[in-house]
Formats: sequence, C-alpha cells, structure tokens
Amino acid sequence: MNLPYLRPKRILIIRLSSLGDVILTTMMIRRLRYKWRKATIAMLTKESYRPLLNGIPGLDERLYYPEDKHSRRSFRRNLKQSGYDTVIDLQNNIVSRALTTTVKPRSIYRYHRSRINRWMRIHFPKLRNCIAVPLPVALGYLSVVYRYGIFDKGISTELVVSDQWRDAVDVDVSDALMIAPGARHATKMWSTAKWIELLKSAYSAGMVNQVILGGSDEVGLADQIAGAVDHPVTVTAGKTGLGELTAIIESGSVLVTGDSGPMHIAAAVGTPVVAIFGSTVPEFGFAPFRCEHELIQVDDLDCRPCHPHGLNRCPKGHFKCMEDIEVEPVIEATKRLAHIEAMP
Repeated sequence: MNLPYLRPKRILIIRLSSLGDVILTTMMIRRLRYKWRKATIAMLTKESYRPLLNGIPGLDERLYYPEDKHSRRSFRRNLKQSGYDTVIDLQNNIVSRALTTTVKPRSIYRYHRSRINRWMRIHFPKLRNCIAVPLPVALGYLSVVYRYGIFDKGISTELVVSDQWRDAVDVDVSDALMIAPGARHATKMWSTAKWIELLKSAYSAGMVNQVILGGSDEVGLADQIAGAVDHPVTVTAGKTGLGELTAIIESGSVLVTGDSGPMHIAAAVGTPVVAIFGSTVPEFGFAPFRCEHELIQVDDLDCRPCHPHGLNRCPKGHFKCMEDIEVEPVIEATKRLAHIEAMP
C-alpha cells in the first residue's frame, strides 16, 4: 500500500540501465532531495555505471548490481536488511520487481513506459501527427513522485565532474569539437565518410582542436576517421572510463553525436550538443534535455521510426534516415553552437 503522506526516511531508486536512462534520473533526484532533505536517498544501478553514480549529486548511498550470479545472491541478502521504506522503480522489469520484493518497502512507485504510443508511432505512420507526444523521459521519471507533491521546476539533469576525473584527462580538450560517431545499434550511426567530411569542414572553419570519443568497441571506427583526415585529431575512444569521458565532454566546446549516451552526458554537464537522429525519434523522449542543442533529422519519412532503440540494419535496405542527412546542416549547426561566425 502506498502512503505518500508519510514522510519517507530511506528511499531506494532503481534504474539498472542504460547510460542515458541513468543520467535522466538526475533531475528527479534533485527535486527529491529538495523535498526530503533529511531522508536517505540511495540509487541502485549496474556495476558498470559505478563512476557515473559518483557524479550524481543528492545521493547518500550508491548500490551496484553485480554481474555474476553468486555475488547477486549475496547482494540480495544484504538488500533485504537495508531498511528502505520506499522504492522508486524506474526500470520496472522482472529484475527490478524481484529486487523490490526483496526490499519489502512500505511504498512502491513505478515508471511506466509509453509502449503503446511508441508501437503506434512505428506501425501507423499516417497517425503520427495525431498521436500525443509523451513526456520526455526525465519528466516521466519525475511524474512517478508527483503524489509526493514534487513537481517540475524547470531544472535540468546534472552530473558533477570531480577534480579526480579532470586530472585523469591527459589530453588538451579545451574548446574542442568533439564527435561521438559510434552507437550500440547501426541504424543510429551516421556514415563514416560523412564524419570524415564533417571534421575536414570544421577544421577549415577554425575548429582545429578535434576529439573523437567512444568506447572500447569503437576504437577501430575512431581510428579510421582520424586516419582519413590530413590534420591532427585526438582519439580518446577506448582510453577513458565514464568519469574521464564526462570530464572531456564538459571541457569541450560542442559535441556532435547520434542518439547516444554521450549526448545525455553533454546535456548534464552543460555542453552544447548537435544530435543526429536516424531510426529513432525525439518523440520517444530521449532528445537532449534542457540544454543548448540542435536536432538534425529527416522529417516526413514514413519508415521512421522503425524501432524504439535502433536496429542492426535498416529494415527497408535503403537507410534513408541517415543517408539523407548531409554534412552541411550538421556543420552549420555545429558552428552556431560553437559561436563561430560564417566565413565571408
């Protein structure tokens, strides 16, 4: 039974994945901390996001769901003794529900995705202009605690970059143009040739400090792009953890990326972002949240969106949602956000 009129003493927030979703919880956490200043607020996420939680203000306790089964059994035993009286389940899947049952809280609040809205947007293109646009995910998370009298005050997401993260960055990224060309799914990725052309055009426009970001599985892509231009480009792909990546993005001038985790990091540290959307759409709730940004996408394409999270290949075989995005609008948006005047 949910009793919102009772003051919570120990609150557990569950959001196990993914990177962007974890960042999008931070606005709700800020409002929760403002409302319940004396309550203990904890967050549970995957072990791989440990560095990220250290940058989330307002948390008193940080819990990490183990990767191996043996450690998970031990973790659940400890969680059972944790004494959390309130669980805010933002994951809302079989794992998070099982963890909530382990806690046995007095009050449970769950986030419900707009699954039907997304399904209709994908499968009924003629109705897209008639379908209501759901709340951005960050506001959807906040709506879970509306019954506590916690409402939107127009604030953004937030990550606090530590001096330790900054000190660990051993390359010059000040005022750099940063690109994050990779993505978990291929249909969210712009072509390699266009990333190369973008860097060349940006260099000609005066953006000479350029950095390519990415994870360990994107090193080959980053090296390919850097090797195809005739000017120096710094590649940090595969060389940084989440903390260092956040520090790099905070120090840069502008980030150009697809619908990706780095996009949400940029929003949370106040770095302008050019977001290129292909198979996914901002109406799914994952556009850069309350930051300086520009969206680049192909409008009025019947087959777009094709999936809420992207696919490994284009279902139609033509990949127009990305192939039809030229370099010129991207570089112009980049220059605007970097406050570079048009060349005479």
